[in-house]
Amino acid sequence: MTIKNTGNIYNDLGAYKHQDIIKAIQIMELNSTKNNLYIYENSKISLSYEFSVVLVGEDEPRQYGFKTLNELLTASYFVSLLVGKEGNTVIADYNLYTTVKDENGIIVLEDTTDNFHFWRSLKEKELLENERKLKKELEELRLYKQFITEHNAEKEFLKWKEKKEKVLYWYKYLYRGCSLGAQPSDFLEVDHSKCKFGIVAYDRELTVEECKEYELRRWEG
Repeated sequence: MTIKNTGNIYNDLGAYKHQDIIKAIQIMELNSTKNNLYIYENSKISLSYEFSVVLVGEDEPRQYGFKTLNELLTASYFVSLLVGKEGNTVIADYNLYTTVKDENGIIVLEDTTDNFHFWRSLKEKELLENERKLKKELEELRLYKQFITEHNAEKEFLKWKEKKEKVLYWYKYLYRGCSLGAQPSDFLEVDHSKCKFGIVAYDRELTVEECKEYELRRWEG
């Protein structure tokens, strides 16, 4: 497949086909120590930003020039996401660098990515924060398990867990509270703080006849 060479990296690599990547680079967060290269302004020294991309099937790298550091890093971020995207077989290698030339156009300094920190999208930042939260929760879970083991509380914990996971059916007393013969005998819990006369729980649904006989009504909370 022949890839066009228009001098615009986004056109050449078909950015329009990857709207998810375009959205990511539009909200990228730049963090670089090279933001302040203004010392070269208003002098005879020229500073340029270039991005080199080697495409599969091509011997020579393509060079893309940019006026600002942010434009350079945005383009490189676009390419890095494209490379990482499943199914990409277009890009073989890439590199970004800054070049400083003197008044005669001779290169006096060429700097690659070594001095760059990192840049990441807001989405990646969110994922990193979620990862930190998950690690914290896992550590708390480990401590809970350690506490249960050290205090021989496994059986109590399992009882509590079974109770929490069990589906309960609650019924409210219509005319009187819990007392002998006021409800079917296989009840599990009673809560006197709910409704006028309290509520009672079962691990099964009561029949219509039981509700009528004991003057109970289903309570949904």
